[in-house]
Amino acid sequence: MYFINSCPCCASTRLQKWPAIVAPFIARYACGTEPQACSLCECLSCTFRFFDSRLTDQEIGTLYAGYRGPGYFNARHRYEFWYSATVNGAIGNDPAEIESRKLNLAKLLSGRSESIVSVLDYGGDRGQFIPDQLGSMRYVFEISDATTVPGVTRLESVERKQFDLVMLAHVLEHCSEPVKFVQELKPLANDHTIYYFEVPFERPSLRFAPRGPFESVRCSPLSTSIRRSVA
Repeated sequence: MYFINSCPCCASTRLQKWPAIVAPFIARYACGTEPQACSLCECLSCTFRFFDSRLTDQEIGTLYAGYRGPGYFNARHRYEFWYSATVNGAIGNDPAEIESRKLNLAKLLSGRSESIVSVLDYGGDRGQFIPDQLGSMRYVFEISDATTVPGVTRLESVERKQFDLVMLAHVLEHCSEPVKFVQELKPLANDHTIYYFEVPFERPSLRFAPRGPFESVRCSPLSTSIRRSVA
């Protein structure tokens, strides 16, 4: 784990900070360390909120290698009681959510669908969110060991490959350096490639932000909550 002192979106160093700690599950499962102090930051230039503690590539690999598998679930449930087997199993598997997201993307790209032959869902789990009517060649690149849905081919590498549509749905919020990550995707483009980015419409809440020395923000790349420490 490493720390940054500038906004990962706009690179501004004009930050307002609140005391926080790394979530025990993330610290112990991904980093192999005890939870340590960090900060919840708000960029005063672009208003983006983020934690200044960032996972290394190796730690991200550890976190997602067995993503939502038995080891992941048991480790997370140990520290986060609300993370039940039902919650774990529902992520990426809700038929209504899958269909809704596929229909929305298909509608968004309806005027361009004929030019889309090859589709890559980068970090797309099993490829279940690729609209059925888009592309005759459909791929997913995923660091977890998820099994792809029928009609989608898993790629072990995207080096020297180009696609008509590159999807990144709910990926950037898991990246320690999102701007650098997006720049590295440029070689995937041909002369008419469409990039589709989707991120959660949310950010860490400051409604109950700490106002004294005995309050802190508990932080995780996956969730955020406020807690009050007892002296």
